[in-house]
Amino acid sequence: ELAGCLNNNAFNYTYTDEDGNTVSASEMVAGKNYSVKATLKDEYARNFEFVDASGMPLPDATASASHEFNYSGNNANGGDNNGGGSGNVPDDYYKWYKVHVITEIAMVAVTLIIVVLVIVLIVKSNNRRRDKRDNSDRYDRRGSNTYTDSSNTGGGYSDDIQ
Repeated sequence: ELAGCLNNNAFNYTYTDEDGNTVSASEMVAGKNYSVKATLKDEYARNFEFVDASGMPLPDATASASHEFNYSGNNANGGDNNGGGSGNVPDDYYKWYKVHVITEIAMVAVTLIIVVLVIVLIVKSNNRRRDKRDNSDRYDRRGSNTYTDSSNTGGGYSDDIQ
């Protein structure tokens, strides 16, 4: 039974126009507002119920609340409205989607900046270590020759003034 419910065979849809008259999907006119109410078919009514946003069953648990929509006239299922999606997407969804995409792009950019900074810091740190090591090697190699006393060699400067 769940498969029948999920593929939309468990519902009867009742459409009403702006004046409250019941109309069929084929009688709808593009650009006009309508309301739709889904009702569970008898074979599904004992196993399923409609609930509100808080999870509480509706007063008539076999019928949904009415949903108003503007009919666009381009139903993919030939006008029977069995999940074909002829309704319009609210503008608020696109605003939320835009904010969501911008946020994701900003997060990716910040992450890339952080990765680049870490790589630069690692390279600089390695260069400093290498420079320190190279400088200490130079001093070690020259150590004894650099600080010799020139007076012992017989030439160079002398503290004696003649």
